Amino acid sequence: MSLASILKYADIINSGACWQAKSATTAAVVAVPTTAAILGIQNGEADGGKSYVFLNVGAIQIANGATLASLALIHSIQLIKPATALTSDVTPTCMKPRVGTYGGNAIVDNAPTVVDNSWYPIGKQGLVQLASTFGGNIWEDIQGLIVLPPGGVLALSCIASATSTTVQISAAWFEVNL
Repeated sequence: MSLASILKYADIINSGACWQAKSATTAAVVAVPTTAAILGIQNGEADGGKSYVFLNVGAIQIANGATLASLALIHSIQLIKPATALTSDVTPTCMKPRVGTYGGNAIVDNAPTVVDNSWYPIGKQGLVQLASTFGGNIWEDIQGLIVLPPGGVLALSCIASATSTTVQISAAWFEVNL
């Protein structure tokens, strides 16, 4: 990563408009889901408002009962408004220390029901740790490749090769008028 790239990220974070959120600890799925996500983020801005530009997404293994397993992070950009509205049960935190509480319009939901709109891999496959340990992870610097306009929803989930694998999923974004 070049110095110019580092300074670009530093400027974005220093602006105080860069946020992150993570899901509750949830069991990973062992097949591609249809309508169940682990973490959903909806751009709650009014039409013409700010877009959410995603910087990174990730998953961390919290527990694993298998001797060895693998996991993959997947996403779905919701083109159709979910039948069940997302609820704001996760509070984003600012990536700049001491900024205060989130005052934006993002709706961040643990385990939302979403539209089956195709799921795609995001990031590299992760190898999880041995049984009863934690720490296997996937973290992908997506550098703005996902942009949610007002009303858009990003759904994230995690597939694991063992049903006993539990994870937390995270995402970071900044909010900007485009």
